[in-house]
Amino acid sequence: MHEATAPTSSIEEIIVTSQHREEKLQDVPIAITAMTADQMQAQGVVNAFDIGKITPGFSTNRVVGFGTPFMRGVGTTNVLAGDEPSVATYIDGFYQGLGIAAQLPFNNVERIEVLKGPQGTLYGRNAVGGLVNIITRAPQSEFGVNGSAGYSNYDTWTGNAYITGGLSDSVAADLAVTTQDQGKGFNKNILNGKHYGTNDYLAVRSKVAIDLGDNDKLTLGAEYADSKNNLANVNSVAPGTTPLAHGNGEIYSDQPHEFAGNIDPRFDVEQYGVNAKLDLDVDFANFVSLTQYRHLINHNAVEGDGTSSDGVLVGMQDDATGTPQLVIPVSFFYVDKQAIRFATQEFQLISKSGGPFKWITGTFFQTSKDGYEPLNINFYTAAPPLAIIERWQKTLAVAAFAQGTYTFENGLSITEGVRYSAEKKSIGGDISQLNAEGGYDVASGDQSTWFRSFTFRLAADYHINDRLMVYATANKGFKSGLFNEQNIDNPAVKPETLYAYEIGFKADPLDYLRVDGSVYYYDYRGIQTFITAPSGLTFLQNAGSAEMYGAELSLEVTPAKGFSVRSGIGLENATYDKFPQAQVYMASDSGGNYPTAMDVSSNDVIRTPKVTANLGASYVFEVGAAGNVALNASVAYSDSFYWDLANEFKQDAYALVDLSAMYTTPNDRWSLTVWGKNVTDKDYLIYYNPQQRYDAVAWGDPATYGATVGFKF
Repeated sequence: MHEATAPTSSIEEIIVTSQHREEKLQDVPIAITAMTADQMQAQGVVNAFDIGKITPGFSTNRVVGFGTPFMRGVGTTNVLAGDEPSVATYIDGFYQGLGIAAQLPFNNVERIEVLKGPQGTLYGRNAVGGLVNIITRAPQSEFGVNGSAGYSNYDTWTGNAYITGGLSDSVAADLAVTTQDQGKGFNKNILNGKHYGTNDYLAVRSKVAIDLGDNDKLTLGAEYADSKNNLANVNSVAPGTTPLAHGNGEIYSDQPHEFAGNIDPRFDVEQYGVNAKLDLDVDFANFVSLTQYRHLINHNAVEGDGTSSDGVLVGMQDDATGTPQLVIPVSFFYVDKQAIRFATQEFQLISKSGGPFKWITGTFFQTSKDGYEPLNINFYTAAPPLAIIERWQKTLAVAAFAQGTYTFENGLSITEGVRYSAEKKSIGGDISQLNAEGGYDVASGDQSTWFRSFTFRLAADYHINDRLMVYATANKGFKSGLFNEQNIDNPAVKPETLYAYEIGFKADPLDYLRVDGSVYYYDYRGIQTFITAPSGLTFLQNAGSAEMYGAELSLEVTPAKGFSVRSGIGLENATYDKFPQAQVYMASDSGGNYPTAMDVSSNDVIRTPKVTANLGASYVFEVGAAGNVALNASVAYSDSFYWDLANEFKQDAYALVDLSAMYTTPNDRWSLTVWGKNVTDKDYLIYYNPQQRYDAVAWGDPATYGATVGFKF
């Protein structure tokens, strides 16, 4: 729990490490949204799904429980084992990898930095769309403890605790714990009256910092998280649509926060990891070694037909011409266990501060294995699976990168960066299909291939004076191809490539006013898209290309003592340029959707609103000798967008409003916060997947409100 600070009328200066050295946010020639822990609390940012509330052009929706971040239209809905998000996440310099990690709660966060555009010449793992950099608090030698406990509607208890202190003159350690228990879910199963859609978690993180002398330091870290968040696995029927199984008299609901399911939806993630960061002063530069190992287990269960149907194997569905199509199975659900083992090693050599030339060079190595143990495709709760998938995909990634910036005496800086990436994708394992005799026919297949790419960054920035900087950048980003684990024979899809061009400015015209803006153009090629096949399995396809162009503006002002306002707006036009044979779904008169091929060139890019905006206001004032009160309000707006390539299934525009009020005692020891999120109780979707049996959707959190007590010693 972060207590309110004394009122001030100047804008807080945020120090970021986005270029691996401490710099003022306004001096970095990259489009960045950065927020401190106090600012995050004021605007209700508690996990990765909330980052879009404060970042124009950024959204984190879902494909069932998996987080699928999109930044300026760049992202992927693919959640097959072995893939990684187009927008990377780092915690304390360590690459987090797969989309499962997005579900885990923030724990002990000091600040976040959202970097837009390709990132590869500064960070170990190439990120084609952008990067979220999360920095947690470092252990301190002075003893300290703080925490909070809260209760909210839906019978939800939360708790956070942080303790730090010195173990010796040269060793400091900390321990951070966060937990939540939600007693009642947001969604009702109309078949049994039970409520689902809960978010329960326990996360523990600890670091030990060892001063080795002579400016050398070793930081050891360990983490554990156990999350059970089945909100997006509660799949309802989209409003105004009809599932295929309705013709059999099956029960279903297309109302918000209601669903019909024969299984308990599940998305459980258990993770543990260890890491080590070594900082050495080697006279002419600083040497950094980042070593980590992480292990994740995911249990996933999803109802796949949206109705009470159970055990219906064969059905008929009309296509656009009225021609019946065979559908097997009609009743459908899947259950899987996914295991991920993930290790990375990164070395960096960073020039010291001072002098006109700053540089960094580094190497990166990743080995990971991600697979199903197993994934079962079912049509009847009382029958064996129709198919059993026990497949894995391995990634071996190696890279070398370097970037240098030279600053001239007139305030002009030129930056050049290069990167070479080589990735090997390997796939293997079995797919077993139920045969007429009740046994299984087993098919096996192994494949492997390499993907290589050279990428770059060019930038120029000019400090017109100490209050205004302008910059221009050109970047190339890369995301490797990969295999489809749910198919034996398909070759790997091709890599994605993004050419990004941007011009921007950062200005502090007054002590109490900050204005940043940029315009950009993206040329996005080989886009990897994801679709559910009639069999219930999923596959990947490459779109030809897309182009995005837009503008963003952010404003921060402190017009009076204790009063601050933050706002941002993003405008974007994103369309597919060449995509002549996209595999899509179209609504069928007999229910559900029929598959077809379509030219979607000139269609809007999925999950990309034309307008995103946010506004947050805080007012902190003293109440005599009784302490401080902080009043906070924020609103996040998303324009309408399409969930699918055919632009048939649309999310309407919506806005989410959060409010809070916090009282802090004079000695900053205690605080009481009352808060509400989505206070207007707006119904909105976080997931939409058109498929043959029905239009599967998941609803975002309804209105929640509660109170939290914080302490600090």
